[in-house]
Amino acid sequence: QEAVVYSGQISIDCAHDLEFLALASKARLHNAFVGIETINRDSLKETRKFQNLRGSILKNTETFLRNGIAIYSGIIFGFDADTLSTFDDQLDFLNASPIPNFSAGALIAYRSTPLYRKMLNANR
Repeated sequence: QEAVVYSGQISIDCAHDLEFLALASKARLHNAFVGIETINRDSLKETRKFQNLRGSILKNTETFLRNGIAIYSGIIFGFDADTLSTFDDQLDFLNASPIPNFSAGALIAYRSTPLYRKMLNANR
């Protein structure tokens, strides 16, 4: 009989709920997409991803793995708080992290979002 395994999407702050991670792993959640977006704390504040500011993102990803859940992550470049060093910082983080797969993309301001209005007002 084959075992069924699951994947899903989960917030990085679930790393602080060890009981939840243990139960998710026991339920065969083997991998999860986590929207890390960036390790730039100013960019996380700008985008109101306050859940990503709880503790160390690196330690949080390691907590998932210790509980049997591998992470696939999304990384975004192009936040207003990004600098040239952001690329190196992100690469250093990804090389140090247990994340085997990630997607990287440019920030997109979709219509009807506050970011779109902000960019439109700034003639960008």
